[in-house]
Amino acid sequence: MTKRILLLLLITATGLRAGAQDTTPLRGRILDEADGTPVSFATIYCRSCAYGGSVTNEEGYFTLRGGAPGDTLQINHIMYGQRYLSWPDGSTTLEIKLEQLARSLPTIVVDPTEAEKLIRRAYQKLREGSDKAFLGEAFYRQVTAVDGQPNEILESFAEIGQTTQGINRWEPITGRYGIDPAYAGFTARNFSWLSRGWKVFRDEHRKGADRLLLPLYPPDLEYFEFAVREKISDGLGGDIAVIEFSTITNPPGVGTAGKLYIQTREATIRKLEITYDARKKTNVGKRIKLESAEVSLTIDFHLVNGIPLVSLMRGKQSMRMNVKRAGTYNMTMSSIMRPLQMVPTETSAGRNSHRMKDLKEVKKADYDPSWWEKYRIMVDTPLEAALLEKFTAQGIMGNFNQ
Repeated sequence: MTKRILLLLLITATGLRAGAQDTTPLRGRILDEADGTPVSFATIYCRSCAYGGSVTNEEGYFTLRGGAPGDTLQINHIMYGQRYLSWPDGSTTLEIKLEQLARSLPTIVVDPTEAEKLIRRAYQKLREGSDKAFLGEAFYRQVTAVDGQPNEILESFAEIGQTTQGINRWEPITGRYGIDPAYAGFTARNFSWLSRGWKVFRDEHRKGADRLLLPLYPPDLEYFEFAVREKISDGLGGDIAVIEFSTITNPPGVGTAGKLYIQTREATIRKLEITYDARKKTNVGKRIKLESAEVSLTIDFHLVNGIPLVSLMRGKQSMRMNVKRAGTYNMTMSSIMRPLQMVPTETSAGRNSHRMKDLKEVKKADYDPSWWEKYRIMVDTPLEAALLEKFTAQGIMGNFNQ
């Protein structure tokens, strides 16, 4: 009981303290200066705001609560760099236009070994900082859809621990959950493992045909092909190499493909995009034949006390499955996880984040939509807003407290 009370007090005293203030939220949108397209998943940092800031949704919208006129906002996006501006006095809405950083193709064909050397340097930097522990909170959202129709949503706040290798502590604090009874058999169950269980780099050898081959693990590098496709200005006088990678034909494990974004001067990882065939990594019931399954994961990083940590993680798994005596269905699980206000600590270890099962801890109870509106992290897309409104009206949304 004491532990539960302490966790609830922690989130009230830190991440939610600013949101509890009776302040008018700042709502805004970030657009590309050249063509007016939305800038998706840009992070906005604001020290005095609830959660320390926000993140734009797919359509570029964001909301901030708890700040005040004159507060400094820091906007980060790998394609646009960093931008600082002040919270406008007397304004509650804001449109921000960003100019893309300069991009260039390599003037010569880059030797793949040069790309591999940069990856090895980035791996070594991650290893060197892996003894540093950080503690904070995270917001997690997960939406499931069957044949394009959303049927399930989970949102939660958790106390998390983090190192350069990823999340190593995941203690749910509060959340809400709903599933359409007509699609109750189609549940993502434990999909959050992709966020809390993913390892940015591997430090031990694994065997088996179902092991995932990773570019940030030197013993696996011989199974990859690399190419530097372009370079992006980092806005600080240096550049970021965009390295494409893919595994060779018939690798001794589950092959992966994607891109690594690495700042060349310091060999600091800035972003990872990775996809793989997930049929060997997906558990389904005996009545289900999995025809296809693909996972894609995008991880953004930022520096905390000079250490590269996850700042945003987006996952998606698409499956086509044949259910005995029921037919064929396409099921998609999408998630977003944003760490909040990570601070150095002596240790961030806790319960094994690999073995947590979020949905088993969700218990339906009285649901207060106004609480979730007050403690909003992201602006809902029209699809998410419609799903929440539908579930709330039907009485199938609930809160849970750890």
